[in-house]
Amino acid sequence: MDKFITDLGSEGIRTLTNFTVTEFETLWSFVDTAMQSAWMEGRGRRSPTSTKDAMFMALTVLKHFSSWEKHAADYGFKAPTFEKLIMRVLSVIELIFYRRFITSVTMAELTQSGQRFTHFPYALYAVDKHYFSGKHHLYGYKVEAAMSPDGRCVAMSTAILDLCTTLPL
Repeated sequence: MDKFITDLGSEGIRTLTNFTVTEFETLWSFVDTAMQSAWMEGRGRRSPTSTKDAMFMALTVLKHFSSWEKHAADYGFKAPTFEKLIMRVLSVIELIFYRRFITSVTMAELTQSGQRFTHFPYALYAVDKHYFSGKHHLYGYKVEAAMSPDGRCVAMSTAILDLCTTLPL
């Protein structure tokens, strides 16, 4: 990472990772000890890549969608080795960042902030609503759904006819 800072400057780091150097250092302070301990566990050869550089590479990979071969060539690795390195970093930092930065919002908090559904204020659970497919001729109807962080539908509104999608122009 130091090489990139000297070559590209702080703006180059922001372009590669979407974080300024200060923001990166803040993120690094959250995962430093976990990364250091994970990097030293196990037997065999140690990685020549520092933990901070590995996290920098992981953030770059997350920002720029490209093949493993392309990213590996950018950093001077072979694709399988680079993929294993990045996945190792992500397995360490994902739980730490999730616990630190992701908060689940309760329905009570949504009610207090006024961000419940417009058409269905009671927010019944998905088990109380039936699923309708295209064969039930409900084309043009809109449904609002609330999803929990683990991907489950926890609340759903009644179907509202959206005339903008059903009427020909």
